[in-house]
Amino acid sequence: AEPMWRRLPRPKAFPEWLTEEDLDTYVKEFQGAELGFGGGMRYYRVPDMNFEITKHLDGRVKVPAYFIGGADDMVIQQFAGGPEGVRPLLEKVCEQLVGSVVLPGKGHWIQQEAKEEVNSHLLRFLTELPQATRDFAARSGTADPACEGILVLRVVEAHGR
Repeated sequence: AEPMWRRLPRPKAFPEWLTEEDLDTYVKEFQGAELGFGGGMRYYRVPDMNFEITKHLDGRVKVPAYFIGGADDMVIQQFAGGPEGVRPLLEKVCEQLVGSVVLPGKGHWIQQEAKEEVNSHLLRFLTELPQATRDFAARSGTADPACEGILVLRVVEAHGR
């Protein structure tokens, strides 16, 4: 079978959230990088290896979780069967699912396509975490496995939020 990237539809114009200047910036940065775009793409080349090195994990997310996605994201279409399938999948694997939102008309690059909405949801989630979790994240240099992924609070707190 052909690689997935060859089967994807080719855009006819730039989306409203990506200008030609933005694309030029990305191209320049990747051309100057030692590995170019290859570093980011390697993740997609090693799914079997990823499975092998993480098979000791039970597949459950034990920390507070909040999902933000786009309804037009092909990953949501392919793996969840569409936006309505997201929440049931999350509920199966997230022990502390705080919430989820699938934004209509948005795709895979949700943080660029809807930055204000993403930031709003993210900040609300972070500020509503229990105080003990926020305190741990603020003073911790490394994440405790029970609080993995919340160190982003240090950035939020540094900006006075």
